[in-house]
Amino acid sequence: MKDKDELSFQKFLDFIKEKDSEKLEKEKPHKKEKSKRKVKEIERKDIEKIEEREIAPLSEELKPSDLIEVEAVLEEEMEEYLIFKVSDESYAVYTYQATEVVTGLEIIETLDLPDYALGMTNFRNLMVPVLSFSKLLCIDMEREPYSFLFIEKEKKEHFFIRIGQVRGIFKKRDVKLLEVPFNLDKEIVRKIILIDKELIPLIDINKLIEKRK
Repeated sequence: MKDKDELSFQKFLDFIKEKDSEKLEKEKPHKKEKSKRKVKEIERKDIEKIEEREIAPLSEELKPSDLIEVEAVLEEEMEEYLIFKVSDESYAVYTYQATEVVTGLEIIETLDLPDYALGMTNFRNLMVPVLSFSKLLCIDMEREPYSFLFIEKEKKEHFFIRIGQVRGIFKKRDVKLLEVPFNLDKEIVRKIILIDKELIPLIDINKLIEKRK
């Protein structure tokens, strides 16, 4: 039984008993017995109504669409963001897009790379392009100590994105999400994260790479 129902029902019973006791002082003994039966009958009926209201939803069968909706809500609540520094500013990406963070990569400069690329690196017997987060966004350059986000797109394309120092991983329930201002590309900047009065752009890193190709 819910607290709210218990409280209101108890007040209701107390009110009836109080009024009934006032009447009993003026009425005959047989009237007293009749009032008691009336109170018990009201109490029994109200309890049955409350129990029926609580049990009814449990008896309904869940539809597949309901289960999918529940899973979507749970997945959204478990969403996490990796926050890092680039120059003096902080940025965030979805953790499911950045599958790994590494340091100390050896970058090999090569020719004919786009202006946002730093070179290539040998990672687990794969030659993987290394891109600059700051050049992709046209902002101030990353500063040491560098970190590198490993981006794996549909198991076909692999990239490293050079960033600055990693600040940490934050869960969705621990931050406040704000809408993106009209003057920013909402396909790239998905939300603005508010942490301790600091506004941090949440970047869709896959969309950012697609638009710079």
